[in-house]
Amino acid sequence: MYTKLLLSVIVILIIIVYVNYYTNYKKDYNILQSYLDNIDLSVVYEKYPIVIYDRVINPSELTKTLFAYSYIYKKQYSIKGPVNPMINTSKHAIIWCSDSDVTINIINPKFKNNFKWEKKVATQPLKNMEDTTVQYVTIKLKKDQVLILPAFWIFDSSNTINIIQLDDILSFFSS
Repeated sequence: MYTKLLLSVIVILIIIVYVNYYTNYKKDYNILQSYLDNIDLSVVYEKYPIVIYDRVINPSELTKTLFAYSYIYKKQYSIKGPVNPMINTSKHAIIWCSDSDVTINIINPKFKNNFKWEKKVATQPLKNMEDTTVQYVTIKLKKDQVLILPAFWIFDSSNTINIIQLDDILSFFSS
């Protein structure tokens, strides 16, 4: 009896710690830039956006190497530009453009309440980043360069972009 109670308490504590870790995000603008061979999961879990200098011809290969055991569900799609502001609802988003250079604007999650979202759904945009007073950072990616965006960051683009969303159990149910 006490063993089951103790095991239940431990499982609940682990879930609470994981949810607390998952919902926390960095409050500053620090964008990590590095070559692919210098990036590992410890860098990814710092929860800062990461720009990979190297050209990555097939970014879906990152799901088999860098992110091999850190997601349960993967969704890959393209969004025709211009892309209105959206919140990354997945645990990690891999963003790139294989056709040309692309400009991506990103906003720290601490500013998400400064936007007016349609129907109170954060994935339905209402305004462009240029129209807001919120501080944002513009990242210029060359063809086949990759941006790894952590959960809850807001992004938009003037061009068509490709996205791979990587979800775990918590992000899958929260999106």
